[in-house]
Formats: sequence, structure tokens, C-alpha cells
Amino acid sequence: MPQQWPAIAGTSVCALVVIVVLMTFVRCVYLRRLLRLAEVERESAEKDRRIRQAVTGVTTLEFPLAVMPLSKLREQGRLVSYEEARDAGALRFCDTVESAVAFAAGLPVMFVSHQWLSRHHPDPKAQHYPAILEAAEALCARQGLDPESLHIWLDYHSIPQENTTTKRLAIGSIALYAACSHYFLACAPEALHQDSRPPCKVDADTYLQRGWCRLEQWAFMAINGSAQMYVFDSSLSQLSSRRRWIEESVNVFNGHFTHEADKALLVDVVLGLYGLAVIAALDPSVAAGRHLTGGKGPQHVPQQASPPLAGPQLTELIAERRGLIFPRQHFGDLVDRLEAELEWGARESECLARESTSPSTTYRAARTARRTLDHTGSPSHRTCSV
Repeated sequence: MPQQWPAIAGTSVCALVVIVVLMTFVRCVYLRRLLRLAEVERESAEKDRRIRQAVTGVTTLEFPLAVMPLSKLREQGRLVSYEEARDAGALRFCDTVESAVAFAAGLPVMFVSHQWLSRHHPDPKAQHYPAILEAAEALCARQGLDPESLHIWLDYHSIPQENTTTKRLAIGSIALYAACSHYFLACAPEALHQDSRPPCKVDADTYLQRGWCRLEQWAFMAINGSAQMYVFDSSLSQLSSRRRWIEESVNVFNGHFTHEADKALLVDVVLGLYGLAVIAALDPSVAAGRHLTGGKGPQHVPQQASPPLAGPQLTELIAERRGLIFPRQHFGDLVDRLEAELEWGARESECLARESTSPSTTYRAARTARRTLDHTGSPSHRTCSV
């Protein structure tokens, strides 16, 4: 028996080593699992934070709203840059969300979108300038507006052109600029792009292919619907009568961008705009107060060939083209998470008996953002400066 002790001891040591190794392995696997779960939780929390920030960012004024009275635009004789218009005293500025909302409550604003006709100047041969003036006059006649009260938002004179930092801030506020506008104009007459040799023709079709132009249309549509959206090619007509335009405008990421890297910058903007459209579809009451009078003169909505697009119709249109509108390589599962959060929040908000629960943070943020934009008619103590 004593002769077997070394063998028994050796076996015991081996068994002990095996047990220790197994326990160490199990502990490592367990710790890795905990670390992975913690990483997943951090990623989930970061995605939720990004979604909330995207929705609330739509109501953030990172750079002042700058608009030009139609009378001042006529005086310029051409399209001028933000810096030139600012130095000439041709712009009116609103520094806060409250002042921008109050300004829009008293005076009509037209958001002008157009395709640039050269890389460094939007209209070097003054081809779009007379078309914008003609469209503005036609809009005033159609809506019964005093032309002297109409103000124009246009990228070249409303967004800084020389300082890249302030330019980026202004681009980040484009959704709020659209929200404070009563009318949208796509200026797309036939013209020549000056950078190509020989100059190539641009028109309504080429305008519609531009990614940035699509974004501007969606920014207005997601907040205001399509009833007051117009296109000017040879004459002024309602955009809602052109179904293809509506369908193409939401395909921002399939549009043409001079710089493909710009697409990554637009993910949160598009996500926030979609969140506002979903909220309007889930809870129409948040958009019920959005009836802008546009200053002097009665607001007249002419008969339309097709009904204007609003929250529910917009979300249905997007659902039909979901894969194209929200490409996975750019959005991942952000859209799925946004919809789930908003739908859950809407259900919870309806359960009045369950006082211990409250809507999700994302839902509350989206609803608050939507209501902020829909209070364009509310009075404010702040005004815009000249």
C-alpha cells in the first residue's frame, strides 16, 4: 500500500491541477461574458443617447436663422454670399429658437432650395436669380401675401460660406430653419452648369438627383407636410402634384453627393427628422396646432391633384422603401431602435391607469421636440435683429 502512495499523490495533484485549470477557464469565460454584456449595454446606451440627441437636435439652433427680405433680394441684383449680405445689412437674424419661432409667427418665410450652377458660386451667370424672384412674386399672388413681408431663406446668403466651423453649425440647424419656414420652393428652371466643358444642362430632373436637395425637401416635409411645397421650372406649381418628387426626396442616401463622406454627416439629421414624422403619425395631436398664417394676407391652399403628404402618409411611404432610405451601412439598427422606443412610449402614454410608469425618454424627447416646432404661432418676448 505505501508503494502506491506516490501514484495516488500524483493522480491527486493532476486532478487538482485539472480542477484549477477548469475553474480558471470557467472564470475567464464568465468574466468575458460579463465584459461582453457590459460592452453591449454601453453600446445600447450610446445608441439610445444618439437617438435622443438626433431627435432633440432638430430643435437646436446652433447658428442664427438668417433670412433676407424679398425687397432686399431685389436690391442686390444677384445672389450674394452670407458675408456680403451681412455686411450690407441685408439680413435679419434670429439668435434663439424662441426668437425664430416668434419671427415665423408674424412674417412669412420661404425656404428656397436649388442646385448650384458651379462649384464656388451657386449662380455665376444669374440664371437662377430671376427665376427665384419670379417664383416669389407668383407665390405671393397665389397666397395673397404682401411681397414686402416675404422673407427668403437661401443657402448662399443664409449659411456662412467662408468659415467652415460656422458653416457646419448652420448646416446642423437646417431642420429648424425649415420648421420656421411657411413655404418651400424648389427652384429648378433649365440652366447651364458652368464647371463642365462644355457647360451641361441642369433642370428639375438633375435637381431631384442631388442628395442635399433631397435632404432640404425632406426637412421641410417631415415637419410641415407637402401642402405648401412648390417647384418652379417654367412656372410655379405645387410639388404635391408630382408624386415622383415626393418619393425621390426621401431617398436622400441614393442621391448624388459631390463628396460621399457627406452621407455620414447626415445620418443623425435624417434620423431626427424621421423621429418627428413617426411622432406625428403616432400622436397627431402634436401637429394639430401647426397652422401658419404667413403674416399679411389670408393663407390660401389651392385645390391639389393629390392630397398633401403628412405624418402618417410620409411614414407609410418610407416603410415601402425602408431598405433604400435607411441603408444598413450607415444606420445599422438605429431606425429599428427609434421606432421601437417611440411605439413603446406611445403605448405607455395611453395607459393612464398605470401611473407608476412613464413614456420612454426617447418618446418624451421626440414629443417635446415636435411640440416645440409646432408652437410656431406662440408669442415670444424675443425678436429678430436686423
